[in-house]
Amino acid sequence: MPKKSNSRQAQGAGTIRQRKDGTWEARYTLGRDPGTGKQLQKSVYGKTQKEVLNKLQRVLTDVTDGTYIAPSKTTVEQWANIWHENYLGPVKPYTVTKYRSILDVHIIPHFGKTKLNALSAPMIQRFYRKCIEEGLSPKTVTLINGVFHKCLDKAIKLQYIKINPCDACELPRIKKPDLKPLHDEQVGLFLEAIKGNPLEVLFKFALFTGMRISEIIGLQWQCINLETGVVRVNKQFHRDPSNRTEFCFESLKNDKERIVTLPRSIIEMMKEHKKNQSVQRLKAGELWQNENNLIFTNDFGKHLYPNAIDRNVKKVFTDIGVPQMRFHDLRHSYATLALQNGDDLKTVSEALGHSSVAITADVYASVSQRMRQDSADRMEKYINSL
Repeated sequence: MPKKSNSRQAQGAGTIRQRKDGTWEARYTLGRDPGTGKQLQKSVYGKTQKEVLNKLQRVLTDVTDGTYIAPSKTTVEQWANIWHENYLGPVKPYTVTKYRSILDVHIIPHFGKTKLNALSAPMIQRFYRKCIEEGLSPKTVTLINGVFHKCLDKAIKLQYIKINPCDACELPRIKKPDLKPLHDEQVGLFLEAIKGNPLEVLFKFALFTGMRISEIIGLQWQCINLETGVVRVNKQFHRDPSNRTEFCFESLKNDKERIVTLPRSIIEMMKEHKKNQSVQRLKAGELWQNENNLIFTNDFGKHLYPNAIDRNVKKVFTDIGVPQMRFHDLRHSYATLALQNGDDLKTVSEALGHSSVAITADVYASVSQRMRQDSADRMEKYINSL
């Protein structure tokens, strides 16, 4: 007698059979190839007949519901490279480089060989916990998750995977950094300490405008009106992502130009600085290289380097007894001084270039609380005068 076949129809849809190695296979049809007319068939596998039957039923349910996605052999590394090379068109070059670094340093080394459709939230959650245990900051882990989430979101839109496993992950809480603004006495000490410093004008400009270091070193003379004191901040100066030895202009963080209005004393300082730069240009002669018409340069018209500026200001901070401060704390000092001297949150937020007043209120919550208390004290004084 012929051997009885170990295959049967699974409730009229798909066929299951036991293979020679004892495992089970279920084949199912997805329709026909529009080009060849041949049936498109796929398989699922299991150790038992029951296991493979359950898998088959889940697949057929998804096919019926229109949510089925064919299994893919694409790995995380393959997809990450495709995503980075082809789907970041509108993203700024500096950000593209940052994404590449996060993929290469964190995501690909850990998940590169994993199949894209085999990723799960528990796998990613364990990875994030390991990152924290190995000393990465909560902010860095949040950045990793942001890039991973964007990468997988595009895979969903292309129907490579059904859901984004990053959605179910719990991220570590980012502790707000303690702001270290200069208080009134320290402002006086700082201004005294920078007298005669080659970067004295730049430091004062930073303290009384709140601009970022990348915005200041890229500021051009055509962006400032020395009569009205209006400064148009519309670009920043960063290392070129394609050539790390060079710098290039890039749009602002939120792509939105903003206006900063200078105090009268700073306008006069900038007028004097322009005269001094003209004298310096004459001294340098043919060696002058300020083709970008930058406001702040070295003695030969070349742009300044953020690291050198930060080293210089750290020495000044050390000299006045606040060695823990950085150049960026001049920005915090500006915001704190502005708020304490009566500027409203919206005005300060616009000057800083924050995307919303809520961000400013959150960052400078302690200052805002003092402002609210001052307001309450003024109201109390008014009530007592009635």
